[in-house]
Amino acid sequence: MYELATKGQQIAVPEDIVKDPYVFEFLGIPENKPILENELEKALVRQIEDFMLELGRGFMFVGTQQRVTLNNTHYYVDMVFYNKELHAYVLIELKTVKLMPEAVSLICI
Repeated sequence: MYELATKGQQIAVPEDIVKDPYVFEFLGIPENKPILENELEKALVRQIEDFMLELGRGFMFVGTQQRVTLNNTHYYVDMVFYNKELHAYVLIELKTVKLMPEAVSLICI
């Protein structure tokens, strides 16, 4: 306890930065209610502070629907964050249905 108070949270393993799994109870959306991706995005943006705490340490919000171009093809990523601990952008593509192979190409950047 004393070490946490004097040094702060130490990063020893990846799980210290990125949480898994994510819990979206703070949105107040019933678990069995279907929701559209844009409704989920709007609810997350409204609760961005709570969402960033859920993501983990070092995240900064960049924006929503940010354009990313790969091989002259434009994609719009649902949410973009920068992690100052990782020195990297974290792209979040929300899916409320089964993940299809065509969505994976953007994930593998």
